[in-house]
Amino acid sequence: MGIKNYIGRAVADRDLVEHTVRKLAKKTKDGANWEEAFVYEFLLKNVHSYLLNIEKDVLGGRQPRDFILAESTRAKKEGMACGTPAKSSGHPFNKTLGRNPGDLYLRWRGQDRKGRTAKFAPVCPDVALLAPYRIVFECKYFNQRAAQPAALPLVEGLFQAFFYRAVPTFAPGTTGLKHGWDYEYSCFLAYDATQNQRLGRAWDALEEIHKRFWDESNIFVIILPLLLPTPLRPV
Repeated sequence: MGIKNYIGRAVADRDLVEHTVRKLAKKTKDGANWEEAFVYEFLLKNVHSYLLNIEKDVLGGRQPRDFILAESTRAKKEGMACGTPAKSSGHPFNKTLGRNPGDLYLRWRGQDRKGRTAKFAPVCPDVALLAPYRIVFECKYFNQRAAQPAALPLVEGLFQAFFYRAVPTFAPGTTGLKHGWDYEYSCFLAYDATQNQRLGRAWDALEEIHKRFWDESNIFVIILPLLLPTPLRPV
């Protein structure tokens, strides 16, 4: 996938990426929102640039933003995306592994422990592309402490990408989906900000089955920063 190397080159400078994310990450009640800052600054901006410079033919005279959906309010406000990929009518199951079945049943009954009135959880991917292929993205910014095994967030991220692939097809305009839901592929894209690349190494340890995620589930995996080959110097 050409977009993998395009974004990979844009985030090759680890110091720049991590300094920028720290500076831009908004503070929330749960801590700094590293993921939102990374997705906006380094994913969406580069996807926009990729469409404009590399895939210009697929635009048909339209703007890149017309083919980008993003959960980021800032992206829509600043003209980086034309809408949201969220399916607000929800899904009976949640994308999170380990959800208590009893809690789900209570939610369906309208007796949610947290007082939520919606019986189905909204489906909220981070980003979706409508061209050159219809791809839905689950994005993560991984900077967890070494005491937390990287295998766990890796499996959770892969499952979430699979979850989006399991949502059935909806035509544009149905269930509150302006652009419909008929994604051909799902992408788990993560930036590994740990010093020893723990998330990347956890994925590399599965090398024997990498191709099966693509062949059997249409799930593409991008762990950044990439180990890009060093360009050859002129002789």
